[in-house]
Amino acid sequence: MTPRIPRRAYVYGALGGAALALLARSRHRPTSGVYTLPSFATRDRATRTTVDPDGFVRADPRTLASQARSDVETNTMARFIASEFGSGTPLEKAAIAWAIKNKARQRGWSILRMATTVCWKENGQARCADTGLYGKQFMGGAVVGGAARPRANRYAATPKDPTRADLHIATMVLSGAWPDPTGGATMFLDPSAFGLQAGTRAGGAEAKIREWEADGHRVVSVPGVRREKLVLLSGIDGATRDRRARRRGDTPRGRM
Repeated sequence: MTPRIPRRAYVYGALGGAALALLARSRHRPTSGVYTLPSFATRDRATRTTVDPDGFVRADPRTLASQARSDVETNTMARFIASEFGSGTPLEKAAIAWAIKNKARQRGWSILRMATTVCWKENGQARCADTGLYGKQFMGGAVVGGAARPRANRYAATPKDPTRADLHIATMVLSGAWPDPTGGATMFLDPSAFGLQAGTRAGGAEAKIREWEADGHRVVSVPGVRREKLVLLSGIDGATRDRRARRRGDTPRGRM
């Protein structure tokens, strides 16, 4: 069934979309932790979706983008923002979006592919499949690639519908109107979510950060970003990552 979109959402879509485009082409350059969203960037949800028992949003991303009066890349980034840090400040949301954008560029992937690709381990090897669907990050038992995968996961979550404010920030980041405040971060986590989010354990954030640092990443400090809520890490290139994995006797992580 086609989700019901509030009538006023179409008004925000028509007016907001034009304003976003103009803003993206302007010289507006937010650089500090204090940033006020424009009045048209409301908290109204741009779409209405549900998540099935396997953790998938069973709706075509392109259809959802059309309903949001957006393009698929911007709507996908907005879903990342809404799902990963919907309660964050504009700067924190922009920082997450930039980490995703940087990771996508590193992999040579689209933002959509970053959202819809699910990976798992099989016989010690990393396997991935593009499901073409949004969904939860950790999807234990979901059917992917023709079989149930007990520990399937994505780079980040996209089950939540974005607000107009999320779409605005996504537009700013993807257009470059909001410069990268992270200096090239490609990974992030919310320490406060550990123990609450599926696939995590209480107090596990610091161990995960140390694991990533041992793999060559470094914590990035961004003025205005709350360390207790958001930790950003810089990336390393795939060749370096695989060389280090081989030295440890691990299987290189492939494209994940």
